Amino acid sequence: MNIRLFCAAVVVLQCISLSALADQEEPLRPTPGSVAEPTTDRVGAEIYEKQRDKELKQVDASLDTQSFVQKAALDGMTEVQLAQVALKKSHDDATLNFARRMVKDHTAAGEKLAAVATQQGATVPTNLDGEHQQLVLQAQSLNGSAFDAEYGKQMKAAHDKAVALFESAARNTQVAEPVREFAADTLPTLKEHLHMAADLTAGSMATDK
Repeated sequence: MNIRLFCAAVVVLQCISLSALADQEEPLRPTPGSVAEPTTDRVGAEIYEKQRDKELKQVDASLDTQSFVQKAALDGMTEVQLAQVALKKSHDDATLNFARRMVKDHTAAGEKLAAVATQQGATVPTNLDGEHQQLVLQAQSLNGSAFDAEYGKQMKAAHDKAVALFESAARNTQVAEPVREFAADTLPTLKEHLHMAADLTAGSMATDK
């Protein structure tokens, strides 16, 4: 065989081999219309929904008329007392407006709950227990921006739990029907509070930066 032809053939074969190797190593790219990786927002929403479902199942397991009335009344009284602390401590307009709304709405809801619960023979607490009183004492120990940040964080967490509690009560047949109706009627207000608390927390974080 001619040496020049042999060398040329070798070069061609090497080029073909390198091209094939490059094709194998090329990472696969998603084609248009293929399933994309979940976005950060979607992942966050899925985690939130799973957590909410878990909370609802935990609440559902032990909830009845008396336990709901006990929890809802204590939480509502705590909201009012914390708001009253905020009205004395805070100088932030958003925090003060939120606190005034808490006093108004939770006082009204507490009165409605007491009326419907009494009709069903449930006992309504009139004073905070140790756990909820501790939250109020903790808030009283803070001042300025530290208070605003902690108050916003507490309100976000408290209303997250309150929405889960009231959603559970509204659908739980172990809870007396008039109390279920109260829970369902109160839910939209609590959800609005939750959105307000989230905005309040976001505002505090932005101020800190």
